[in-house]
Amino acid sequence: MNLKKHCRKICCNRCIPVFLIVMVLFAMNPYPGIASGEDAGGAKLLVQVGERKVLEKAAVPEQNENLNRVRNQYSTMTANGERKTILGEGITLSDYLKALEINLEEVRDVYLYWKEGAPAAFTAKELLETTRYRYTDQLKTESDTSIAESGTVTEQTYNPTVGIEVPPMLALRSTVLDEQQENGDALDSTSGLRLCYGQQNPDEISSAMLKGNIQKIIVILKDDSTYGQKKEPDFKISIRVGTDDIKREIPYSFQQLEQFEKERQYYTSINEKGKPETTLAEGVPIIKLIESAGVDFNDVINLRFFYADGLDSSFTKTFLFDRKRYSYPELVSGNLSDGEGRIIDKSKEYQEVLPMLALRYAERTDENLQGWDTISNKEGIKICYGQMKISDVVSPMYGYNINRMEIVVRPKINEIEQAKTKTIDDNDVFGPAVSEETGDKLDELPTTLTFNVGYFGLEYLPRKIFSLEEIKSLPRVTQAYTAVDSSGKVVMETAVGVRLKDLLAAAGIDRNSVEKITFTFTENREKKRLSFSRGFLLDTPRYFYPNLPLRWNGSGPTAGAAVDALQVDTIIAFRDLQQQGATAPDFYKVNGYNRFKLIFGQTNTRSETVSKHVKWIDSVEIQLLGSPPDEKGNSVQNASLIGAKSKGTTSQQTQKPEGKLASEATKATEETEATKEPEAVEATAATEAAGPSEVSQEPLPKSSNAKGVHIYEVNGMTAAQIPMARDYNAAVLFIAIGGLVFGGAGSRYKKYRDERG
Repeated sequence: MNLKKHCRKICCNRCIPVFLIVMVLFAMNPYPGIASGEDAGGAKLLVQVGERKVLEKAAVPEQNENLNRVRNQYSTMTANGERKTILGEGITLSDYLKALEINLEEVRDVYLYWKEGAPAAFTAKELLETTRYRYTDQLKTESDTSIAESGTVTEQTYNPTVGIEVPPMLALRSTVLDEQQENGDALDSTSGLRLCYGQQNPDEISSAMLKGNIQKIIVILKDDSTYGQKKEPDFKISIRVGTDDIKREIPYSFQQLEQFEKERQYYTSINEKGKPETTLAEGVPIIKLIESAGVDFNDVINLRFFYADGLDSSFTKTFLFDRKRYSYPELVSGNLSDGEGRIIDKSKEYQEVLPMLALRYAERTDENLQGWDTISNKEGIKICYGQMKISDVVSPMYGYNINRMEIVVRPKINEIEQAKTKTIDDNDVFGPAVSEETGDKLDELPTTLTFNVGYFGLEYLPRKIFSLEEIKSLPRVTQAYTAVDSSGKVVMETAVGVRLKDLLAAAGIDRNSVEKITFTFTENREKKRLSFSRGFLLDTPRYFYPNLPLRWNGSGPTAGAAVDALQVDTIIAFRDLQQQGATAPDFYKVNGYNRFKLIFGQTNTRSETVSKHVKWIDSVEIQLLGSPPDEKGNSVQNASLIGAKSKGTTSQQTQKPEGKLASEATKATEETEATKEPEAVEATAATEAAGPSEVSQEPLPKSSNAKGVHIYEVNGMTAAQIPMARDYNAAVLFIAIGGLVFGGAGSRYKKYRDERG
């Protein structure tokens, strides 16, 4: 018992005070790597890009043994008019920043922090670009002791041209002298890290040089700096065979792309505002890149381009190469060289052009007459291709910041397999149509498909109008689908079309920014609308059940109906065939009389989806997540080209005539958990049960104020505006002292209580 009491006494009377003393010491200097007062020899350097948070803590200069040390003298004037000489030994600032892999051209500002007093701020131009000098008393001109007409003696003057150029230096050892002194024995390290940078003229007051013990240096880089980012190849070519995984990748640096034989070409287009636009491009013809990858051009099926913002676009070889494309001089604004020194002859009707991977480019309009001297790579690599007719809108599809090109080639098949392959008749249907299923009539089949984009409650604007030709040029899906109709019978749907997600990408719409998709179609000669959530159409796994027609007993599926299920994509079909009671798809009989038609798979073998496979679609309305920017510029991630993250949801489908209110709404989930079969993939439950879609918004970094401006980016750099370390120290110090006081009082009270019995 006494032993336990003794141990408790030792813990209370020894450990707690020791712990509190450590807290006091920590409060006095919370940064172990930064010494305080006269011992402050270890500073830290932080790198920040634009308004973003600090990226990296750099090694203090004395820990880098690979940097050459230099010794220099610097001069300055004090506020009292005294000349001081600073003798310093250390590392030039430019060498130190380069050693940290900082591009000096990307530096915007440099901030210095001391333990006491306000920070000092320098622009890159002041500190790194401006030539600075050392001036000495010996460089003065002789005094003129003659009496001037005014009766005064002329003052001593300096000759700036005889100043000695000195580089900015981080001095590890330094001293401040009243007179010039060459003796290095005067150097010492007690003043810690000092920035020495010289004068622009002999009378300049460079007061920051007089202060030692720098505790922190923050280098602010320009907003577009790539410092701290993972270094990836600037561009890659991937080769994929059919639908298999990528077989090979070839990385290229931008410099390697520059080694290709480049060409200059101008491309014309009508832009998204309906105005003529000319793109001046310098780059590599895509056909040369394909050849450099060792790919037989005749084997290419399509090309897919990936952009830095996560989007991608696909083009068939037929679309890009097999159909001739042109630039139209008539669309070029003003007089312009053709890239080879000749002025474009506008009397010519057109000029044939080949698709190009543009490394540098500029966009020229009536309002902006940019020339070849303005082409640049500031928005990365883009694809350029010509028009097929003068009214084509092609430039919005060029994209920016391409970092990968995927070449899809056809698999090698033997002659026997090739003999079994039958191509589907490519003849399109135009004019009126009659539905074989319902008898509905349509006066004119749609030949274009319009994608409109907007926000809930606001006007929707056209984003892209696809022609039938353009839709057919995108990667084609030939697929069978099963469904159950309203009469309880199985329907086999055979379809040829394009994945809905590929159409969104080709329209420049990020699928993750989509909240709802509404299709406008014709039924009984009346315009109607049907809406789905993105989660329902694009995020929910859906399947084709090849055994379902043979495993259906009239009222439901029997055992084995879900065996060999194949996951399928949601598509917009331009040819299809819907057959009730068929046991296999028939790709020989598909036709275009239902163009354009929405078709998607089942979530289980009971899914009744036929009524939602709407046909004769002429427009698609995309409701984006969030809202557009307000007057203050605040906004949820809103642009269709910006990637927002969200979850899949159950949808609310509404079918109503255009311009009328919805009479009723039905849930998009066609089945309950009780009707789902074990053979179906259980993952659909989690997707369809998910909550409302959300935009993923990252919070402001802890080092930012409420407006999102970094705390170190303060205009004026006054002490009151900057969170100084001593404010934090004081809080911890008061807590620690309070702990000591109350800890001691508690110990004395415990001793008193024990003595009293």
